[in-house]
Amino acid sequence: MKPRRELAKNEIRRLLISECLTNKEIAAHINIHLRSVETDIAEIYDHDNKLIANINSNEQVLTDMNIARERLAAHKQEMLQDMRENYKDTPLKHKVEFWHLICELEMTDMKFSQEAHAIIARRTELPGGPTNHRF
Repeated sequence: MKPRRELAKNEIRRLLISECLTNKEIAAHINIHLRSVETDIAEIYDHDNKLIANINSNEQVLTDMNIARERLAAHKQEMLQDMRENYKDTPLKHKVEFWHLICELEMTDMKFSQEAHAIIARRTELPGGPTNHRF
């Protein structure tokens, strides 16, 4: 069973979101002091802000970039395999277009690798970035 305070915080969250009540109205509705409601709301916002900040952490950004790079590499390998299997039957124009696309995929992968540090540096310098968890 949840402690009474957690139940009250859940009810405060519900009343804030679904009922759009003011702090005074919430205090009257659940019969607690206004100061308790204000404290609980501050804790709710602080908790939510930390969750949001962690969603966009530098580690998450780098993980997402690596996933994208792996997907690009897998698509590139599939395309190369397909080209190997159908090389003789493929018109020259399609071969040239294919190699242009492969080069673009390689360039994108190189940019991911080269820009990762700069992206993290820019994110860290932004107000509300990973070094500042309050929004």
